[in-house]
Amino acid sequence: MEDIQIVERRRILDDLEVRGLCWPDPSLYFEDVKKGLPKGIEILQAPQGRVWQYNCFSFALGLHVYPEFYKTSKDGYVYSPFVDKLFQEGRLVPFPVEKNPSTGHIVMYKFGGEFKHGGVVDKDKVISKWSGGPLLRHDILDVPTRYGDEFLYFFPIPQEQIFDLYQQYKAFNFPPSPRV
Repeated sequence: MEDIQIVERRRILDDLEVRGLCWPDPSLYFEDVKKGLPKGIEILQAPQGRVWQYNCFSFALGLHVYPEFYKTSKDGYVYSPFVDKLFQEGRLVPFPVEKNPSTGHIVMYKFGGEFKHGGVVDKDKVISKWSGGPLLRHDILDVPTRYGDEFLYFFPIPQEQIFDLYQQYKAFNFPPSPRV
């Protein structure tokens, strides 16, 4: 059975994410969302506004550091079909479940069989970008429930390869179809 404290924290995060539609506007973020974050979630970077948007997958894969990425991506976001393509092609290599991941490993969350969220391991925490919102350091399950309860660890993709992989597979970088 899931710990009641985790369930309540995730309910709070669900509510904040719904209100997070204002996250791309830094002033609204500070007004409304920041004050509601549960204790222990650390803000590493506030939303940067609409110009330099990137999302969790862009961050987890390391694409957010490439200016060229913003020129070739329509919105600075990496979508789950692209992540799935990297996984299917063996470019996103699973980290053995029996070992403990270390700083720099990638963590991906799944819900309903689909990749929903990603981050990077930082000691015993995760650093992840929440949509167009903040970059946060948090416990592994301190994420909204729609990101899923299943999480998988992966070896980091070398920085010298990731942009080339994006160029190779960018035809798969599109928002997934809504489920009916």
